[in-house]
Amino acid sequence: MLWLLAAAVAVLAAHVYLGWVRQAQRRPTLRDSWLALLLAALTLGTGICAVVVLAISAEPLTFVPGYRLIALAPLWLGAMVGALLPAFWLMKRHSLLAIVACGLLLAMLCIAVQVGWLVAAGFRPGIRWRPGLAGAAAVVLAFGFVAALWVAFGRSRDSARGRGLWRIGASVLLGLALIGGQELLLIGAGLLAQVGSVFKDEVPAPVLALAGGVLAPLVMAVMALDLELRGSLGKPGSKSGIADASKRKRRRHRIRTL
Repeated sequence: MLWLLAAAVAVLAAHVYLGWVRQAQRRPTLRDSWLALLLAALTLGTGICAVVVLAISAEPLTFVPGYRLIALAPLWLGAMVGALLPAFWLMKRHSLLAIVACGLLLAMLCIAVQVGWLVAAGFRPGIRWRPGLAGAAAVVLAFGFVAALWVAFGRSRDSARGRGLWRIGASVLLGLALIGGQELLLIGAGLLAQVGSVFKDEVPAPVLALAGGVLAPLVMAVMALDLELRGSLGKPGSKSGIADASKRKRRRHRIRTL
């Protein structure tokens, strides 16, 4: 159940992240789009952290893990700051080079944040990494993120026909890449061989799982609804579209009368 919830949070976070980046691309200046960029980074950073906490809690461990309190804020802030650069880059450019570079940056960010959460749990006797599975996780993340960004921002997606389906597909692809790469990394960490957690009494995993599985998706759902409303207002048949067309018509009429 927690694994399915983690997958749902991953897809939802990906959908909101891509949506805010798309909003920033409409006005690609930092002065006009700084809030959209911050919301995109906040969403994806929170989503990565929530997904890894839920995934660790879903593992059939013989103990209840916990996390070091002093490490939580740096991990969360680091995930958000790391997600900000690709969002800014995609706002300015969505060429093939930018898409590939941003996908690789996001993949490295996910690996770093996921490893950070595993270290913050203080597992005992200690994690012994299996390089093959860790490398496979990096490949899945890199390939999935690059493919998702290409589906979302590739030049062939500029036409209005089927744009909504492309966006949904990109969100699902990015979310599945996140959860799939993470599962490979957790298997490679050998969590089932662990017998305890040093920081189990500082911040228990169920507390963070509750925040990541209930509070985070609720906020993301509201943000997704807000993005949908913003998109509908920008369509040609909406009130804003009619108002813009009326303004342009009046402007042309004034010019002709001059």
